[in-house]
Amino acid sequence: MALIAEARVGAAKGLANVVMLTIGTGIGGAAMLDGRIVNGKQAAGQLGHVVVQADGPICVCGQAGCVELYSSGTALGRLTAEAGLPSGLRCEEILEKALSGDVPHCALLASWAKPLRAAINTLSATFDPDVLLLGGGLGGAAGALDFAPAIGRWYQTPVRTAALGDDAGMIGAGLAALELAGLRHVGKKVVLVNGVPASGKSRVASQIANRLGWQMLSLDMVKNPFLAELDDVDRLFNRRLGKASYRAIWDIVAAAPPGAGFVIDAWFGFQPLEQLDGYLASSGVDGLAELWCSAPPEVIGERYRARLTERLPGHPGESYVPELIELARSAAPTGRAPSLTINTTAPLNEAATLVWLGEKLKL
Repeated sequence: MALIAEARVGAAKGLANVVMLTIGTGIGGAAMLDGRIVNGKQAAGQLGHVVVQADGPICVCGQAGCVELYSSGTALGRLTAEAGLPSGLRCEEILEKALSGDVPHCALLASWAKPLRAAINTLSATFDPDVLLLGGGLGGAAGALDFAPAIGRWYQTPVRTAALGDDAGMIGAGLAALELAGLRHVGKKVVLVNGVPASGKSRVASQIANRLGWQMLSLDMVKNPFLAELDDVDRLFNRRLGKASYRAIWDIVAAAPPGAGFVIDAWFGFQPLEQLDGYLASSGVDGLAELWCSAPPEVIGERYRARLTERLPGHPGESYVPELIELARSAAPTGRAPSLTINTTAPLNEAATLVWLGEKLKL
């Protein structure tokens, strides 16, 4: 399930051939070929039982020398004790000391990482994946592989750290359930990232678009090239240009093929909502969700004031700040779709937001 999530919206997004190792107390894993999980006749993907030392100790699976015995979290604890180092050291602490040149810690990481590198090479030769992901509690230890560099020219699969952390399994289960239920279909999907100016919506829209692999569109993206070229632009002309940009965005959505997805960053309250209804109807959107970006009005005012020097001519100036603060007090979501409020004074919880969008848009 974790691999499904990483391949759909995580570190392997857009790739069809992926192998993942999850390193914790033991080592688990999964493989994906041509976009499908390899299941075998029963339970393929027991990647912690790739043999790296044929005359090694006997594993619980009955084989000798499985990589799990050498490069798991349990193995790291054992190697730490054998090296005479303090017990309970976190992998990050060991890596930090090794990177600073501490010889015992370098030797420890080399002992732990070399069998892992051997297993990665075997998996690379077996599956020839686009990328190999390291996840689980010790998935962030990909840096340890620097102490066991790849050799030869054949087995050079890129290795990345998984992106979704402990939420990967939950996200993958949700996506797999939706696919199994036949809820994935080819209509156009749109996420409205809504909020008043300086509400933090552009950052949210960018993160979500990157995760979904969808095109991001915004009013400023369309109109700023014109503002950069035109002279003597005042607020009235800027507003007219904003209206034209709004129409251009929906023309782009309308021209897109079935199955296209868009993340649209705008303050949708600057035009009558009936106009939005018309654009939605004419552009062929059959899946809509809204992320409402919120922050205290005074914070929004200060954000706008801090960015005045970055704004192109035609945007409202300092005098607009009190008006914006009052607008932020009364502004609300469009009410045209399920809405999730995002507090932009805190980091975006990407995993929870993606799960919510998956449910609402039937991704």
